[in-house]
Amino acid sequence: MKEDIQIDYDVIMSALDGNRVSLGYILEAFTPFVEKVLKTLNPKISDENLQDCKQEVFILLIRVIPKFRLKLG
Repeated sequence: MKEDIQIDYDVIMSALDGNRVSLGYILEAFTPFVEKVLKTLNPKISDENLQDCKQEVFILLIRVIPKFRLKLG
C-alpha cells in the first residue's frame, strides 16, 4: 500500500455503502501491492499485460467490496 494513503474505518464503511470515491481511494492505495503480486506471479509480464491483469483484479474488487460484510467485535 502507498504509505501516504491512509485507509481508516470511515473510508471502508463508505466504500461498503457504495461510495465510489472511497472505493477508488482504496483501489489506489492497493495498486502498488497488486502490481507487485502480478509481477511476482509472472516476472516477465509485459506492461500491457500487467495493466490488463490489474484492471481485471480491480473489476473483481469493485464487484466484491460493496458486498463484503464487516464483522465488528
